[in-house]
Amino acid sequence: TDVPGCREVVLSGLNGLLCEPGDSKSLATQMESILNMTPDKLHKFAQASRALVQEQFDENLVIEAYLRVLEKITLKSKKVADLD
Repeated sequence: TDVPGCREVVLSGLNGLLCEPGDSKSLATQMESILNMTPDKLHKFAQASRALVQEQFDENLVIEAYLRVLEKITLKSKKVADLD
């Protein structure tokens, strides 16, 4: 479904297909499209999905992003405490 979260990991036409929220016809159309795809096209979707996850959601990248957020929070808290 084309909603936040899904559209970050499903790039419609590259590694999957998105349907419109609340639109059962759109969902049915996309499901039928997947069922009619060649094995080669499905394999390309799988490869693109794996590459996307490795590039954007690798464990080390996610940990680094969390650490940056925590560092910003800590610095802001310290600045507020210094004002007191």
